[in-house]
Amino acid sequence: MKYQIKIEGMSCKHCLKRVQEALLENFKPQNLDVSLEENAAIMEVQAALEKQRIIDVIDDAGYDVLSIEILD
Repeated sequence: MKYQIKIEGMSCKHCLKRVQEALLENFKPQNLDVSLEENAAIMEVQAALEKQRIIDVIDDAGYDVLSIEILD
């Protein structure tokens, strides 16, 4: 499954790295692209995830999720 996650609060490369590390550690995605310009992450994982779990992980990293869209 591929998710597009719109994220509020990322403003620098440190922010990008923090979000990227949180997603990698918690979900072990096959593919992950975090973009400061888009304020978003696109993450591809093998199995479906609960949206609330994604929100919680990003919240714990210090950022807010604006939306989560399934791209598959």
